[in-house]
Amino acid sequence: MTVLKLEDRLAVLTPEQRALLAVRVKRLNLDPTRIAIVDRPVHEGLFPLSVGQRRLWDMHQQAPEIPVNVVSQVLSLEGALDADAMADALKALVARHESLRTCFVADGPWQQVVDNVTLPLTRIEAPQVAPEERDAWVYRFAVEDAWLPFDLFTAPLIRTTLISDGDKWHRLVFTIHNLVFDAWSFDVLLRELKRLYNARVEGEEAELGPLPLQYIDYAVWQGGWLRSTPYRQQLEHWRSLLSAASPAEIPTDRPKQEQRSWRGRRVNFTLPKTTKEKLTAMARAEGATLFMALVALTQLLVHDRSGGEEVCIGTLNANRSRSEIENVLGFFLNIVPVYGRLSSDLTFKELLAQVKKASLGAMANGDVPYEEMVRELGLDMEAPRNPLFDLLFIFENIPAAAEAFRGLRMSSRDMDKQTARFDLSLAVYDDVDLFHGWLEYNVELFDEQTATAIAEQFATMTKRVAENGSLTLRALLGSDC
Repeated sequence: MTVLKLEDRLAVLTPEQRALLAVRVKRLNLDPTRIAIVDRPVHEGLFPLSVGQRRLWDMHQQAPEIPVNVVSQVLSLEGALDADAMADALKALVARHESLRTCFVADGPWQQVVDNVTLPLTRIEAPQVAPEERDAWVYRFAVEDAWLPFDLFTAPLIRTTLISDGDKWHRLVFTIHNLVFDAWSFDVLLRELKRLYNARVEGEEAELGPLPLQYIDYAVWQGGWLRSTPYRQQLEHWRSLLSAASPAEIPTDRPKQEQRSWRGRRVNFTLPKTTKEKLTAMARAEGATLFMALVALTQLLVHDRSGGEEVCIGTLNANRSRSEIENVLGFFLNIVPVYGRLSSDLTFKELLAQVKKASLGAMANGDVPYEEMVRELGLDMEAPRNPLFDLLFIFENIPAAAEAFRGLRMSSRDMDKQTARFDLSLAVYDDVDLFHGWLEYNVELFDEQTATAIAEQFATMTKRVAENGSLTLRALLGSDC
């Protein structure tokens, strides 16, 4: 999915840091890539929620009609599609992954796995309109489907729709609740769906390795891990870093209300591919990654917009560094703050070095659930302002697909559901042929004109830094930024 994977952590370590890590792991008698499997405590077939799931549950209770916690994706498939094989492949996925057969019980809350669950593939005939109008119709359909509330008490919490012209044009729409699924899960689902579909088309058995555990095993394990010494050590990192922090706030066009609204829109922006190449080369020369360079730019953006020296942004941790859960469907995603102090006299390269150190610290202590971090710091998760940051940064590195659907050309698109979980979210996509992104903003706090200006400022600063990382922050924040 996005950021803070194990390979990212190791890639930027010096030999000395790698040796220190090996000593620490040995001293703590820990295997950082392994979850200790424990017996599932069963209470009438009910199991506890993970920390992240509990937060999603609370948000759903506050506004069940707002699809802020829904994954919505559209697959474009061109060619001869076997709809029955696709339906069979989806059924096989439901049988393989407990998360796709999970529902919830309010008294607790608890989650339970239902054995006899079928996932119907709804089939719709494509409207008889021009191709460009047809895709617009599909995207409207996908957004409307995302806004149809889920009944959390009934499995499955996933809807699939195949829209087809009966010939070579097909769109497969996925709508899935975050309680059982995150963005990384979609990558897993898509990879396995291709293998299952191809095997059925060819009359063969799909080769899918066994799953060492299911999501409920992780949720149970996490409950014990939150009482462990490694957890307390990670938590202490965040206490020492953030207990006295007072990050600056980004001004809004309208005051924040006591009752949060999750309605939003997106502003898109594009960046030249050469900008990505130059920015990546500059980051590597400084011993950093493209992700770190973009985080530094995001901190600079918040610094300028807020006018404050103390800056904290949120980033996403896929939380999949342990091999046992790499191919498990479920909600593992975690939010990790990246804190820093900025002054106008710093050069961007100096800021990058600062962000590199902060990112490595965040990565090494990124298993602490954001909700637990906020609670331990004595902050209010339900306050009108997010407790630690106003802007979430998302980095999507999209590799070329290693496997394809037989006889089909595929592309995918995540949907703008017109929601906003945070005041502002800034996403950058490093696609195979594109370097682009969007700024998602809460419409009750920001005007479109303001959001457009923020997105354009980020794009302009990124181009400037790619050309010359030795500029001071004062120079980068010139009047035309």
